[in-house]
Amino acid sequence: MNNEKHEIFNKNYSERINDKHEGKSDQKLSVSLLYWEHDCSKKGRVSESHMHSFWQIEIVNNGHILIKMLPESIVLNPGDIFLIPPSVLHSFYYIESGIDVWTIKFELHGIEKLYAGTIIKKSYETNILIESLLNILNNNPQLTSQSGFAVEYILAGIVHIQCKQSTDQLQYSIIVNKVKHFLEQNNEYGLTIDKIAKSIGYSKNYLASIFHKETGTTIKKMIDEERIKNAERMLKYSRFNISEIAYNLGFSDVFTFSRFFKRIKGKSPREYRKSVR
Repeated sequence: MNNEKHEIFNKNYSERINDKHEGKSDQKLSVSLLYWEHDCSKKGRVSESHMHSFWQIEIVNNGHILIKMLPESIVLNPGDIFLIPPSVLHSFYYIESGIDVWTIKFELHGIEKLYAGTIIKKSYETNILIESLLNILNNNPQLTSQSGFAVEYILAGIVHIQCKQSTDQLQYSIIVNKVKHFLEQNNEYGLTIDKIAKSIGYSKNYLASIFHKETGTTIKKMIDEERIKNAERMLKYSRFNISEIAYNLGFSDVFTFSRFFKRIKGKSPREYRKSVR
């Protein structure tokens, strides 16, 4: 059983950032690491609904965690990182054995809080930050002033990037954001609403209804748009031939890919590549 808990007080630093997205310059971002915990012993545990005045990040290494944030619930899968801002009512349900999760609590000032809990959107930048964060935590049973300082910088970066990426995301529910996140990470051909619904723990009809109500479009259209976006990028910038691009995008053959692309863009992949190069 591994259950490590650490509390750190009176540690604070300030980072100067230039937040063009918010129209502010030289904004002051202050971060203080309060507490971190690595817990592999949460089988069957249920936390009461609560809120707090600080920020919290849950990093799921193994197992599945149900988070209830009324009126919604969301299932965290291995690899998910969930960010909880201050004053957000939530509870945790650890519904199986083998749970492995990092919990980090910290104070942060100088940046607008998110209005609801959110899964960290994975990107090249956030992946680097999370990898660095886990490397420090896994290799430093007792955080020193230097390692704690590094953790604070990483947390500031994660929150800052997430807030910049979340301007359009804030208007949607956790469910819709979960769908969008899943589509960005899984764009294989043949992806269906059934697969998405099963992955994030909702019924197909309920998911389709909520998504259409909030976005005004369908999940199927979003799937196609994400796949087309990836196809356009590869046709424009990669050295792959058309058959290789079709394979990398998960199409069964180049003819299926070509028909799909032409139906949406009005020209074949070959014609599109020629027009943008």
